[in-house]
Amino acid sequence: MVDLRKFMGNVEYSNGKVSGIRLLKPFSNVVVGPAPIKGMSLEFAEKFEVFVNVSENKNYSLLPGNKKIDVDYHWIPIIDENFYWGYKPFLESRRILDFYHDKETRIYLHCKNGINRSPCIAMAWLMFRGYNLDEAALCV
Repeated sequence: MVDLRKFMGNVEYSNGKVSGIRLLKPFSNVVVGPAPIKGMSLEFAEKFEVFVNVSENKNYSLLPGNKKIDVDYHWIPIIDENFYWGYKPFLESRRILDFYHDKETRIYLHCKNGINRSPCIAMAWLMFRGYNLDEAALCV
């Protein structure tokens, strides 16, 4: 399994928001960040085996120029303006993340900007795996 830590740069902050990608700290195979279509390089995208998109737009998993690579794509539509998501996105993302993580698959979890939905889903998944809220928040 490729350890994604060596491919990760420093997290960038802009106006108090994370604008870069980051490794989900307890694991070396799960990365949380913004939509690949916002500028992910093909070289970096090819490090992953699955993209999990939790944004409202299915095409956000595409690379710039609407390129698609040979990975598994999963789309769990979550509308950003709707602050009540219900339980279904959390259970569906848990099912997908558990399945791929248990197989040691390299996962890229993203929403549009990587600052709201994907970190929230990542924290919920960590809590499903036994982390408390504070621990999960520190990991994301």
